[in-house]
Amino acid sequence: IANGGQAPTKGIKDNILLSPFVNDGPLRRTHSENHLYDMLQETQRVANTVRIMERRSPDRIEEYVSEPRKELLFGLNQDLLGWSRDMREIKTAIDIIQADPEMTGDDKRSAIDELERAKNEVARAVYQNINPEFVQELLEQTENRLIRSKVVGE
Repeated sequence: IANGGQAPTKGIKDNILLSPFVNDGPLRRTHSENHLYDMLQETQRVANTVRIMERRSPDRIEEYVSEPRKELLFGLNQDLLGWSRDMREIKTAIDIIQADPEMTGDDKRSAIDELERAKNEVARAVYQNINPEFVQELLEQTENRLIRSKVVGE
């Protein structure tokens, strides 16, 4: 590491062939984190559309966001943006540790593992609070009701 002293000590998990078979330290990307990033992308699409509509046709925003799926996604956007900022702060802290010229490789590995555990806990807590499976089920039910009402109403 240029000007960063020693690199963090590598564990067995850093070996690409062995990593799937060992439990050596915290996971670097969890199921919860993956789902939350997927949801963040969906909520961002809705929020970005609302921002564009604010400039072009503000009178149609209420109609757009009143669709149950969009209303739910728009409502989740700020929570997921806050979570994303928390993840970036942890990543920045990891980068600072990796660049620290004074820390030993073992100390860096220990500190980074602790931050990875914290990141995983934050993702798990947000995931449980938002409960993406419930959100997805709710969205599917809403879409099914809308489809049925259109078919019956026609």
